[in-house]
Amino acid sequence: MQRAAFPELHGRPRPRRHRRQAEPDRVLIGLKIATFLAAAGLIGVIILLASAGGNGAAGRVPAQQRIGSGDDARPNEPAPTTPPTVIEPPAMRTETSYIAGTPPPPPPPPPKRPRPPTTSPDPQFAVIGERCPQRGMFYFTKDRQPVMCYSPTPNEPPTWRPVF
Repeated sequence: MQRAAFPELHGRPRPRRHRRQAEPDRVLIGLKIATFLAAAGLIGVIILLASAGGNGAAGRVPAQQRIGSGDDARPNEPAPTTPPTVIEPPAMRTETSYIAGTPPPPPPPPPKRPRPPTTSPDPQFAVIGERCPQRGMFYFTKDRQPVMCYSPTPNEPPTWRPVF
């Protein structure tokens, strides 16, 4: 007898619902392992926090520590202690106050050294037709035009001349 739910089977047995895969899904297995490790770590942290509460031996701190080592140390001598410093609180609800002293004024700042004068002022922009310091230099004018320092004859002083 053929079943109505699987007309395409035509006599073959019905497939099982939970078949074992030929190759397991590695991502799913990795997620399961990571979840287990995270849960185990969380439980371990909770146990550590609960056990570090205070009454155990790990919660106690020794009262005095011995300083020294070897044969030079004195075994039963307590560490020297200094008396605590007592600071008097200020008087409350008083109408007057006393000033112990004013701090001295800060020293004046040292005088600034003047900048030495420059021997040759460098122009910010070259001006066409003016003398220039050295033959073969390239520069720009205020209008961003390239200029070159040269003279047409060897007897003339070099001046800024347009490149183009």
